[in-house]
Amino acid sequence: MIKLMGVLMALGWLGSSSLVAAENKVIMQGWAEGGFSRSWQNGAAIENENQFLVDNLSWKITFPVSDKTSVFLHNAFALTGGNTAAIAVAGSGVTPIAGQGTSTYGAGFNTSAYYSAATSHIGRFYFTNLAGYIQHKCSENVTTWFGHFRMPFGMETLTERFSMPTYYFTDTFNTAHAYGWEYDLGAKMAISNLGPGTLEFAVADGRFTDRYYPASALRYMFENKVGTGSITPVASVFTGRWGSGPGDVGFSAGAASKFGKLAANVEFLYASQNLTFATDARTKAWSFYLEPTYTVDGIGDLSMKAEYSSQTVATAPAVTDINLGLGVTHSYGDGLRVRATYAHRGLKGDRTNHINDFRILVGTQW
Repeated sequence: MIKLMGVLMALGWLGSSSLVAAENKVIMQGWAEGGFSRSWQNGAAIENENQFLVDNLSWKITFPVSDKTSVFLHNAFALTGGNTAAIAVAGSGVTPIAGQGTSTYGAGFNTSAYYSAATSHIGRFYFTNLAGYIQHKCSENVTTWFGHFRMPFGMETLTERFSMPTYYFTDTFNTAHAYGWEYDLGAKMAISNLGPGTLEFAVADGRFTDRYYPASALRYMFENKVGTGSITPVASVFTGRWGSGPGDVGFSAGAASKFGKLAANVEFLYASQNLTFATDARTKAWSFYLEPTYTVDGIGDLSMKAEYSSQTVATAPAVTDINLGLGVTHSYGDGLRVRATYAHRGLKGDRTNHINDFRILVGTQW
């Protein structure tokens, strides 16, 4: 569930930066999660693969320069059982960073599969920079970033992996990540109180695609109070790989809602690419998903993510599939959190051949 104020603070629009500058001290926040995973593919020669793993240890550091300017770093590391030479066989839709180890059926679910291209590794140990930028608050409603950051596209980039109710990204988000849309270098601006909500706009040099192409993204969202709850519509657009027009085109439309113990995210996400700019050469992918979460007293959060996805390559017929994720999360009063997750990619077996992933994860944040 997306909480708008939490999102604004996490993205640096509200809260920590000016407060830290006023106190004249550096502040660090982060989270860690690891545990055990079991992954398998129905009917595969290798029936299952099991591993203990440090799925992600992530930290954000804000260095205040003044009450309006700060430097921000977001780094992370992971120690996993591999990140993927055969993900294409596993059918996860994630394109691995070159040289990141061997594959497991569950490698596409590991957080390291979603690190930025600014990643290095020694064996199965991965270290990444997810953000590094100068942030400047131009006015009460306008904030700018210059450097390396996450592009404002879709709803699945609004929260960190640690805060996701379930543990898989949609097929179309995987496609956008593989195209290099998720992280880039450039400039970004957020304008709050623009109409009822906040507008983000970013321009980047496209260095994390296959070559340097200009890229841009725009996202708008606003929180609408409804009785004792809220509904937050979110819409975004992405363009990139400009040649004789944009080779990359994406858009999304969705909403996050919260009413008492029930929260739900719903979104339609589209991503397409045409590297040759030839007629009828575009690859098109789209996903529609529903992600409800219900809080049960004494147990925790019960979550589900159901997705219907489609992919069309040039003039070939569309290939569709269904993905499902389940999660149970329990938080203890001493800062410890435990969750169990299960995901099944490819319930139809058409886009993905029945990849299963089960995890028990222990985590904390500070």
